[in-house]
Amino acid sequence: MHLSKQNYKKVLLPTKREVWIVLVLVFIVFLVFEANLIFLRTTQNSIFTDSGLQQSFESQIDSVFSSNKVINTASLVVFWAGVGLVAYSIIWSIYSFFYEAKNEAEVSGEFINQASKHDKLQRALVQAGLLAGIVALGILTLNVTAPYFTGLWTDGILLAPRDWLMSVVQIAGGFIGLCINFYLFKVLIDWIEILE
Repeated sequence: MHLSKQNYKKVLLPTKREVWIVLVLVFIVFLVFEANLIFLRTTQNSIFTDSGLQQSFESQIDSVFSSNKVINTASLVVFWAGVGLVAYSIIWSIYSFFYEAKNEAEVSGEFINQASKHDKLQRALVQAGLLAGIVALGILTLNVTAPYFTGLWTDGILLAPRDWLMSVVQIAGGFIGLCINFYLFKVLIDWIEILE
């Protein structure tokens, strides 16, 4: 099992596309976790914090949906159409995966693989180890790093009006840390792909 210099570059150096994907993914995670806090901090001491105004919006929305049967039915149809589309997409993806796997097995079965049993076993063991590394990194991410980095974001947002420099440093630290975390996933997945 000999890897070339190009293989190492492919695994360790991200392409521009991969960098953009990681940045967008981290930004989406940031917005999902912190959108409510950002909204609360930006609208603090404004007209949007008035409870009477908030109740007014809620009652207006309730009155529109409860009085108009067409809008009520249309919202249900759109919701269930979305659920059906997601279910169809998942089922189609599973079907496509198994169909491609079957085709790949048929094609690879027609060719004779010249690799020795030792090389095959070594590749399989390394791939299993990398898969275990992905699982371990996923558990570590969910239990340690993701809460820590989102905590940095929260602390940075809460510090915003008083200490801008520390706020920016904490938010940037959370972004950089989560980017590195996603980069490690990318490296492990690329190693598995190269060893196939």
